[in-house]
Amino acid sequence: MWTFLLDSGVQTVIFLVAAAALGLVAWDLYDGASDPAPAMRFARRRPAAPPPGPARERVHVEPSVQIWTDGSGETRGSVRRGPSQGMRLEDMSREECEAQCAYCRQHDYPTAIAMEAYIRHRFGRERARAAGTSAREKALAELGLAEGASEADIHAAYLTLIKRHHPDHGGSTAKAARINQAKDLLLG
Repeated sequence: MWTFLLDSGVQTVIFLVAAAALGLVAWDLYDGASDPAPAMRFARRRPAAPPPGPARERVHVEPSVQIWTDGSGETRGSVRRGPSQGMRLEDMSREECEAQCAYCRQHDYPTAIAMEAYIRHRFGRERARAAGTSAREKALAELGLAEGASEADIHAAYLTLIKRHHPDHGGSTAKAARINQAKDLLLG
């Protein structure tokens, strides 16, 4: 049945058809290389030209408060703009920090977020001391202990609860954080 393929005339025709097909493929590839349309599929998209109209200037806004942590781990800062301009954060009262934070919320929102964190960090301890027994009672309740629990009881309750509620073992991150805070408050 396939014996006609052994004929040299048929082989010549098959060879010419195959060569012509390869030539068309090569021509199409090289011809398309000079045409920018196929190459545009792979080109990076350039942003559209800005709309006509007045040109917008870029303005760099300096933060109204600079906050940093020094080598000893203390959080420090200085106020550049606002109601407490020129003051150092560590010299400001809570009310002054709150006023500066309110100014930042209106004029420099990223700095307002940093100021809120600074206020929580610096003045949160005072709030816990002022609350006194209620914070201790909450911590004891979180660990499931009664007043007068010993250090060993606190450690045992902490280990039991953190094993059960640790995020690495399917527990809640918030619950584990509350357990850690309760242990720190009771032992620290």
